[in-house]
Formats: sequence, structure tokens, C-alpha cells
Amino acid sequence: MTEVQSSPQLAEEHRKMFEKIAEHAEEMKKLMTEVQSSLQLAEKEHRKMFEKIAEHAEEMKKLMTEVQLSSSRVCKVTLPEMAKSVARVIDGLRSRYNIPPTRV
Repeated sequence: MTEVQSSPQLAEEHRKMFEKIAEHAEEMKKLMTEVQSSLQLAEKEHRKMFEKIAEHAEEMKKLMTEVQLSSSRVCKVTLPEMAKSVARVIDGLRSRYNIPPTRV
């Protein structure tokens, strides 16, 4: 390059620089579009995961409620029923073998 460029050379250099700037701007525009669509996809997937987690949490709540109800029934109804049944069997065996009831 010479110290002083002629006007046509200077114009050519400016044109090349503007072309490069335009190319970079176009590449940046494409990149921004890709980033934006990737972000939208990530947000969509995040929402799906959040909804699944919420569904599973709700199912767990229902399951825990059912378990509590079942365990409550076992404690309040089934165990006393079993105790009465065992007492009847013991009374039946005592009666069969003529064993007097013991006092507690």
C-alpha cells in the first residue's frame, strides 16, 4: 500500500470493508435466529418437564392420601377385628379342651 491511496483504490477498500460488515451482520442475524429458536425449544421442553413434575407430585399426593386412609383402616378396623377373631378361636379351643378362662 502506498502512503496516499488514490480515490478509486480508497473506494474499493471501503466497498470491501462494507461487504465484510454486511456478511458479518448476516451471519449474526442467522446466529441470533438460531439462538432464539433454541431458546424457545428449551423453554418448551422446560414447560413440559415442569408439567410432568406437577402431575407426578399430584399423583404422589393422591397415593399418600390412599396410603394414609388404608393404614388408618388397618389400625382402627382390621387389627381389632383380628384380635376379636383370635379371641374367638382361643375361646373355642378352651371350650373344646375344657380349659377354664384365665383371669388377668
